Amino acid sequence: SGKVKMNVVKPGQTVKLGCMDVEFIHVNHSIPDSVGFAIHSPAGTVVYTGDFKIDCTPAWGEMIDLGRFAELGNEGVLALLADSTNSERTGYTMSEKKVCLINVMGSPGAGKTSLITELIARLRGSFSIGVIEGDITGQIDAEKIAALQIPAVQLNTDGACHIEAMSIQHILPQFDLHALDVLFVENIGNLVCPAEFDIGENFRITILSIPEGDDKVAKYPLMFTDTDCLVLNKCDMLPYFDFNLDRVEKDYRGVNPEGPLFQVSSRTGDGLDALTQHLEGRIRAALA
Repeated sequence: SGKVKMNVVKPGQTVKLGCMDVEFIHVNHSIPDSVGFAIHSPAGTVVYTGDFKIDCTPAWGEMIDLGRFAELGNEGVLALLADSTNSERTGYTMSEKKVCLINVMGSPGAGKTSLITELIARLRGSFSIGVIEGDITGQIDAEKIAALQIPAVQLNTDGACHIEAMSIQHILPQFDLHALDVLFVENIGNLVCPAEFDIGENFRITILSIPEGDDKVAKYPLMFTDTDCLVLNKCDMLPYFDFNLDRVEKDYRGVNPEGPLFQVSSRTGDGLDALTQHLEGRIRAALA
């Protein structure tokens, strides 16, 4: 008849072609509905994609199915045949939909949620904001943010001491990313593990509170080296603690010479205007 039968497939489906099974996997590109292939043959699996990129906030559809690619990697493949523009260029390709992701780190009780709440009050007139609240368990912090009429999703790690990029990927579909400019991620309360994991953030904020003591930069240098901004919180408590500001600043400059440092109090509001102005500049640069 000269007619060709057309079969419509979707990501996640598998089509049998002779002795091979061809699996379709969602990827991101400026062209909507792009897919890669996992070709399962008797000899093994070959993964092929056309041009693609890893985009946490794509303009169309969902984020690339990194979980399935990770599973295939763990299972083992014969070859990866991939075409990606600028793959040899240092850095990363910007998202199709720009949302500024801010990773907020610090110890339990440092005042992460309180600071985020105060920043929301000062930034929401200029930006649409959402929050991912990371905790071992519970919904307490997410409920506090939701009470402000801010989109908030609780991310419970069930014992893990940090948040990973895959966790962010899985939770992003719960937000209307096209309606957001800024997404705060409150990481797990910990001065060790969170510093070691890039979650796809545009920049990081580390919070150190006065009651924690002035030796933390010296004890946990990576947390303060790999941050874009150090915030000394609860500075209204300085009269009641033997806390040496000069020591903290010296230690911080030793590991992060160019990193901004702000002294604030979420309770009194002191110092928050300067911090807000700094963050607003960083956010606008990320969204430009």
